[in-house]
Amino acid sequence: MTHSSDHHSECCAPELGALLMQFELGTLSPEQRSAFEKHLMDCDFCLHEAAQMRQLADSLRANRQEIVSAFASEGISINSLLELETNKPKLKPLDIRGELSKPRLFSWESLFGPKAALAFAAAAAFLLVIGLGIFRGDRPAAIGEYEPPAWYGWQSRGQEAPDSILLRAREYYVRQDFEASARDLSAYLSLREDAQAALYLAVCYYQTKKFDLAAKALGRVDSTNRIVFEEAEFYRALILLQQGEQKSAAKILETLVSTQSARADEARDLMKRLE
Repeated sequence: MTHSSDHHSECCAPELGALLMQFELGTLSPEQRSAFEKHLMDCDFCLHEAAQMRQLADSLRANRQEIVSAFASEGISINSLLELETNKPKLKPLDIRGELSKPRLFSWESLFGPKAALAFAAAAAFLLVIGLGIFRGDRPAAIGEYEPPAWYGWQSRGQEAPDSILLRAREYYVRQDFEASARDLSAYLSLREDAQAALYLAVCYYQTKKFDLAAKALGRVDSTNRIVFEEAEFYRALILLQQGEQKSAAKILETLVSTQSARADEARDLMKRLE
């Protein structure tokens, strides 16, 4: 099930920031964590927020000295912020039942106070300015630039271990850490056959230029789901082009155009390049 952007805007509790922080720091109760993980399985907005928080926290810790030096002259200390994971702040446990449909109203200031909030915002801006690239991974140059397909949500199937693996793979995918996502997707597919997961595994391999592995993963995608199958066919064509098989790729592209698939425009553009 894929949530619309309207749903994303509604899927935010006033305490969402604190909830995400507790989720990241491991201070939620087992019941709360389980409930929130199930929610993340089907909510792109909250998953994206969680991934951004983890990326920023990791980058702050990794670049501690640079950031501290950059803001020391301003009299701002961000040591406490950078050591959040070590100190494990005791945030008030949240009741998340029914809270994820309220309008969002959250700021770092509400969690840590104005000075820490300023330090966090300044550190984040500093990281962006110096080009650490923490929010978007580099994608290999392909035959044109194509965004990886959006990750469509699965309904939880009640099998905790596989779903936990899939949740982690999805988080890596949203962060565009395709190597890590591929590892978890491979583990997931060893436990459960899933055409949609096979497609995303193929995309991960394609993004990391492992074209043979990508083609092998696409072999596990059937035509049961038309959207998934058409996306797989588009990537099959891209792989063939990378391997120099232009005629075979052209046939697939022609089919995508004639059937007015979701990738018809991109397929038409690629066909023009092959002329």
